[in-house]
Parts: sequence; structure tokens; C-alpha cells
Amino acid sequence: MTKSKRILDEMQQRFGIEPTSATYHETLRAYFLCDRIQEAISIFENMPQEKKDATVYSLMIMECCAAQQFENAKIYFNESVENKQIVDGRTFNILASKIIEKDGIQEAQNLMNTFEANSGEVTANLLQTMIDAYKDKSPEQVAALTTRLNQV
Repeated sequence: MTKSKRILDEMQQRFGIEPTSATYHETLRAYFLCDRIQEAISIFENMPQEKKDATVYSLMIMECCAAQQFENAKIYFNESVENKQIVDGRTFNILASKIIEKDGIQEAQNLMNTFEANSGEVTANLLQTMIDAYKDKSPEQVAALTTRLNQV
């Protein structure tokens, strides 16, 4: 067990202090900065659900994308949607870009539809990312996305 995890446990057990979402966020951030990705994932997965807010989910998704852990990033995105802790458009754009590279456009389109249905927020950057992905593959999709982009 790592020292910071022991500190979190001691805060709870010895002093009765419940770590906040911000405490968990900063602890996870420190692990990612030290390239201790699996430990960060372990802490996140053992966090109380009520401490997993949109900021924590955003951190997990962005850092998993940076570490090429796309499956985890998708899992955390879907979990954030299920728990009504929707990440921001910037985080989603990073996820969509990585998913296009790895899994293809259709997977990113499915995630975008889920994101839009739950957040109502589709940004110009996200639409441009999707247009770029479809550019050489589907002129019809490019036209439809360009129309949406012009409405944003």
C-alpha cells in the first residue's frame, strides 16, 4: 500500500475525516504525474461512488487517454454518464479523438451520441474533430456535421 493511500485511510479511520472529491482528485493527479497509472486506477475504483464527480471522471478519462488506456477511458466515460456526472466538452473531445484513432469513427460517433443525449453539449471543436475523421470516408456525414457546426 502506498503512503498517500495510507494517509487517506488514516484520515478516515483514525481522525474520522472523510476525504473530499477534491482530495481524491489531487491524490489521483499526483499518481498520474508520477506515472503510477495502475495505482491511480486502483484508488479510483475503490473510491466511494459519491466522491466520483465530473472533475474526477474528467481527470481519469484524460489521463487514461494520455496513457493509451482507451478501454479504461471509455469505461469511465460510460460510468460518468450512468452516474449523471457528465464530463465537459474538452474532455470528451480528447476521448473522441483518441477513439477515432484506435477504434474508428463509428465508435466515436456512438460515444458522441451518448454525450449529446446526456449533456446536450456538442462543441464546435468536437464537431470539427468528427468532420476531419469523416472527410475522406463519408461526404454525406461531413455535410450533415458541417450543417450542425454552422448552427453552433
